[in-house]
Amino acid sequence: MTPSNNEFLIQENHIQMKSASAGFYKIDEPVSVVSEQMTLIHKQAELSRANTLEIEKVKGFLSLTDNWDSYGAAIVSTTAVEKAVDFIRNLSKRRENVYFSSPGPNGEVMVQLKKNNKEIEVIFYENKSRYVTFFNNNFSKQGDYSDQILSDLVEWLNING
Repeated sequence: MTPSNNEFLIQENHIQMKSASAGFYKIDEPVSVVSEQMTLIHKQAELSRANTLEIEKVKGFLSLTDNWDSYGAAIVSTTAVEKAVDFIRNLSKRRENVYFSSPGPNGEVMVQLKKNNKEIEVIFYENKSRYVTFFNNNFSKQGDYSDQILSDLVEWLNING
């Protein structure tokens, strides 16, 4: 595929932009393809203010002690916090912000995304991660979460419906 003027060529997670005088040149920034119609480029280290604050909030869950909810809740898992922080960083690459996050009674961390009538909850446990989607406040689907399905979840969240 040869791009025309003002087009981009994506190869091996990098992008090449056509220059009228110099042909193609490589831009050393990570590339995230959200859908065939939309490609977002975002600096890996750049976090929105909202996601930066959310990361600090999630890290703060590590200071909770046993029975933090007075109903016998477990201490929040360090692994769950690390997974949640990585998830939030990956969201930032796609220019998505977290809507809400919270610790859970079994040591897990829940991170929620919300747009219009759609919600996604990703729950990070010590040894697994799960997601649940809601449409019009009704359960839609659930499954095992991995970084490989993040683009599909974000695309679903952003499609009108």
